[in-house]
Amino acid sequence: MVCSLRDATPTTLGAEDWYLSILGVAPEHQGEGLGRTVLQDGLFAADRMKKRCFLDTFNARSVPFYAALGFTAVGEGIDTVTQSRFWVMARPSLPF
Repeated sequence: MVCSLRDATPTTLGAEDWYLSILGVAPEHQGEGLGRTVLQDGLFAADRMKKRCFLDTFNARSVPFYAALGFTAVGEGIDTVTQSRFWVMARPSLPF
C-alpha cells in the first residue's frame, strides 16, 4: 500500500515513546557489532525509564536485525515520494 510513514505508524505510538532516528553503519564496518552496541546502550536506557521505542527502516535486511533486539513490525507501506518499501517497528520496554 502506498502511504506516508505517519499513516503507517500505529496511533498507539506517540509522544511518550522514544522514536529512534537515523542509524547507519558504513558498509565496510557492517557485521562488526557496531550498530548493535549503539542500539543496546539506548535500549537499556529506555528500559530503565520504562519507555517503548519505535523506528522505521527502508532496508529489508534490517528487519531481522531489529527483531533480534526485540522489535516487531507494526506497520509497513510503500513511501509516497520514493516508492520504496518501509517498515515501522516497535519494541516494548523490557525488564532489566
